[in-house]
Amino acid sequence: IPVLFITGVATNEVIGQAEVDGFLTKPFRIAHIEELIEKALSSAGGKPVKRKTEILLIDLAGRIDETLTDGLFSQGFTLFSFRDLEEGLRELANNRFAAILADFSPWLANPADILRRIRKQAPQTPLLVNADAYPPDRSQEAVDEFQLTALIAAPYTAAAVLDALRGHLTVGTE
Repeated sequence: IPVLFITGVATNEVIGQAEVDGFLTKPFRIAHIEELIEKALSSAGGKPVKRKTEILLIDLAGRIDETLTDGLFSQGFTLFSFRDLEEGLRELANNRFAAILADFSPWLANPADILRRIRKQAPQTPLLVNADAYPPDRSQEAVDEFQLTALIAAPYTAAAVLDALRGHLTVGTE
């Protein structure tokens, strides 16, 4: 069984004494430990690890429901859902996501501020945003400015999300 070592004390004395297949020093990103686990399992003769496609849901408006999450989960996605922007951004800083769905009330928060913060951490990640975030006459401007994959209408369905993401990611497990 592969052994991985995680430490907050990354000295040669500590690391040199450990007989391990890999190590990380704290703090680390979730993506780093996932890569280390995949590498350790592959070198141990195991089959390569197949990860599910991960989607970040930032649900500030409370409109992402079980119908959507169950529908996406059944299509092979792993979902990370947050009702708080700061928590969602922290998770975004520590993980790689195949796509992001952000739903927020434009009358309670400035859409441009939210999208700038998301894009700062994930400039190339496919990003879906609720259609009511911008008035129809400004929607194309928002799509262009923030490189949005799509504006989609609530209530959200798995089919609508998958249609919007078609061609932007590979779906599910192998």
